[in-house]
Amino acid sequence: MPPSTPSNMIPPAPLSNQQSIRDDEKNALHSFDLPLIMAVLKAYSGPENVMSVPEITQKLNAIFPSMIPDDYSFSARNLYRKANLLDDLLNPRTKAYQTLGWIMTILTGGRVKTSQASGIVSGANKNAKGTQNRYYFEPLLDGSDLDMICAGLTSNRFLSEPEKNYLISRLSVLKSVYDPADVGLLMQVYNKLPAKVSTHANKTSKTPESSGHYWLPANSETILAHIQMLYEAIREEQQIEITYGMYDMTEGTRQLDFHPRNPNKPYFLNPYAMIWNNGEYYLIATHYGYENPVHFRIDRILEIRPHKGTKKDKDGNITEKVYKRRPIPPTLAPFFHRKNGVLEFDAIKYTNTYPAMKIYGEQDLVDCHFECTTITLQILIDHFGNKIKLKETPIAHPEEELDVNGNPKNYIKATVLGVQRENAIDFAVEHSNTLTLIDPPELVDEVRNKIKEIYEKYERLQ
Repeated sequence: MPPSTPSNMIPPAPLSNQQSIRDDEKNALHSFDLPLIMAVLKAYSGPENVMSVPEITQKLNAIFPSMIPDDYSFSARNLYRKANLLDDLLNPRTKAYQTLGWIMTILTGGRVKTSQASGIVSGANKNAKGTQNRYYFEPLLDGSDLDMICAGLTSNRFLSEPEKNYLISRLSVLKSVYDPADVGLLMQVYNKLPAKVSTHANKTSKTPESSGHYWLPANSETILAHIQMLYEAIREEQQIEITYGMYDMTEGTRQLDFHPRNPNKPYFLNPYAMIWNNGEYYLIATHYGYENPVHFRIDRILEIRPHKGTKKDKDGNITEKVYKRRPIPPTLAPFFHRKNGVLEFDAIKYTNTYPAMKIYGEQDLVDCHFECTTITLQILIDHFGNKIKLKETPIAHPEEELDVNGNPKNYIKATVLGVQRENAIDFAVEHSNTLTLIDPPELVDEVRNKIKEIYEKYERLQ
């Protein structure tokens, strides 16, 4: 009895059938020559890693291996003409060429550019001379562009978590896979690609002669990449460790210095959410083992790493693992809710509760009554949100200037419910020139005393 064929294997077809199938396969593949060339260049090329037609051919044959030995799907001889056509699309000779170039750009998210053989810095023929073209893919949106867009999505207060994930997953398809240090497979184009960030991106030599380093505040590209890394950690519910920066004066030089707060002691954090507030990106997290939330300005984070440890299996093998984030603590639980089975963070409720991104040990909340005009009401809403009770104020201000129509200004009494005492006091002091806290009396007294202290401090400077 002949051996049975495993259920997960397809027996080889007779040679004549194989050849017939192979011919159909080749015809199908060659119907997509142009987009396949662009897809390979998108995955494996860049301005510093241009590719020749033989190199493109080699990649395509590796991606689409033949069922028949020593038979290849693509040949360089046939692809030269197609590659040159892509070059023609950059300088279209006719309306049809122009339209075709536009369609290919829409389909692939970029365009193919050319470079002469002379001066090639990588590839099999990098030392070659001559005029034969090499090709690379130029995406419409580069990595930093996409990081910027994703950063805006992840910290958006008005998008749900499913909406964020949906949009970011589709943006990731636009990102070029090419990385000179780690070239991945073509199929990675269709996977979610986390941002690659060097953990030493912010270290810069002081001088060419110096072996020492100093720290610089994160640039925009690093900030956006950090946001991507934090987004991944929050989504995967993983712990992180960060190095956080602070400003100080350099000893002996009297220059501004930005350096790690605790250079030898990173913060081990459970990340829960990111928000945009008061013009800055913030990470909301808890320190390892504690439940009170803390806020970190993302632009002041110098390094981010997964918090890893090791574990030993029953055979004694040691493997590395990333620690899972702790469950959401009771202090943050009121700001999370499930919607259609997905856990979502209520950023608007959070910023209304902690408008200045300050959290204090004292948790008593008070209803605060402010007096303001229609114009200054906007400041109140920007800070505390629009859940405010309004009525006309009974207080007259005959000494105040008139409005643009020559009539006495209409003052409004705005009541903000459930404000933390310290936040209310700080807000009232900061905006004392535009609106007035009129109740409760004990908070009014504290604001008055703080303003008096500020006045006396400046009086002493005379």
